[in-house]
Amino acid sequence: MKLFDPAFPKPVLIEEAEYHNHQDEWLNDNPLIRAITVKDTDDVESEIGYIPKLPSNIQSLNGVYQKTALHRLSCINVVHPWSAALYEDILSAILFGYINRDPRKPEIRRFQRELSSLSMLKKRDEIYEKIFVSPLSPLTTTSNAVVTGPSGSGKTTTIRRTLLAIPQVIIHPEFDNTPEKLTQIVWLSFDMPASDSPKALALAFFRAIDMAIGSNYYNEWKGRKSEGIEHHYAAMQLLILKYNIGFIHIDEMQFMLKFGSGRNSVTLQAVEALFNKLSVPTLTSCTPEGLKLFDPVPAEFSNNLDVITTTRRVYSDQIYVFELAPIDSDLFDDLFSAFFPASLSQKQKGFSESFKFKVATLSAGLLAVITRLAQLYHRIALSVTDIPEEELLEDIFIEQFGPLAEALRRLHETGNEDMLENLLNRDDANNVVWALEEQKGKKIQKRVSVPDINNDHKG
Repeated sequence: MKLFDPAFPKPVLIEEAEYHNHQDEWLNDNPLIRAITVKDTDDVESEIGYIPKLPSNIQSLNGVYQKTALHRLSCINVVHPWSAALYEDILSAILFGYINRDPRKPEIRRFQRELSSLSMLKKRDEIYEKIFVSPLSPLTTTSNAVVTGPSGSGKTTTIRRTLLAIPQVIIHPEFDNTPEKLTQIVWLSFDMPASDSPKALALAFFRAIDMAIGSNYYNEWKGRKSEGIEHHYAAMQLLILKYNIGFIHIDEMQFMLKFGSGRNSVTLQAVEALFNKLSVPTLTSCTPEGLKLFDPVPAEFSNNLDVITTTRRVYSDQIYVFELAPIDSDLFDDLFSAFFPASLSQKQKGFSESFKFKVATLSAGLLAVITRLAQLYHRIALSVTDIPEEELLEDIFIEQFGPLAEALRRLHETGNEDMLENLLNRDDANNVVWALEEQKGKKIQKRVSVPDINNDHKG
């Protein structure tokens, strides 16, 4: 029996590095680079895309099994038009970033020793000076890109599925004919914490490392109440060197708009100093509002880092804009075919063009909305056969999306996502909640009254 393939397979761990020569001979002097293989973009897209098959007899299954099968829709991943370009740009940035980071070089080993000694100092100002103002690093700056688009447009899913096409951890049992074991973390991905505490950023970074290699840095540093911000930053840089981290993706960067600009808040200067000055390329993702972070603003104090220079470095590469998927686009065609297969329609020929247009109008072309709407629709439509498909779709949408319904309609008409973003709630893990529920003490627009479809209709 073939096992059900998960939507997000585990990141690849290569327990023993195999070395390959690249077409560009300049890349073949560093084992960190030679341990990474380059795939054809067609192969990458076939890995990224995932459309699970539904049982052919789903109409006759017990209700429990129908709903179990429909949960597979949440695992769908349609290849986004940016996927191939993201893979090529991310991997080329990784390979180039490693060129000056050969761990066999004496200057890299010396830098690691100096940073280790620095991290044990008691004087926080001295650590701050060496990390941010006059960095010890002998490395040069590197490329940094930005992905932007409204919530629910598929940014995070596309980036993380693309990263999964690249091995995350490679173990080198020996290095340069020595018995020295070396762990190479090729990439890390984590969310910007909603808190402006630099310690929260460090803990998110430590947790990402723990998830990659099974370490315990998060718990270790969570309990270090007396350690200063600078000690957390120094530890992050030490781990970058220790594990040869090659790429950093930070999601939800728009949270920084609410942060302060002082030393006790996470700033772009800190992000730039922590990663960019160690030659670690970064990719940051945010809503369009988050792009305000990268507007160059003159420094308020003369002893601050040059904000304009920092912005240029953090935002030095390409910007990828994830837009709404319009009904006449290939992306929407692929999304509709995946989430509304003909086998689930009441009609023998499948869903009509007018039904497809209704999905586009209600969802505004947002992947997250299409995913949830499709699951809700099919769950009810399998037992409700006396309501036309389009009418049923709209009733479900109004009932289940509440106050977001009107905002999504206007988003479809105007393309202005600000109205929607201001209504969105987030759970404790900072994930957008695509259904607003009435809460005590909060004045929230009530849902439009519609028939209780689940109770009034039986199959």
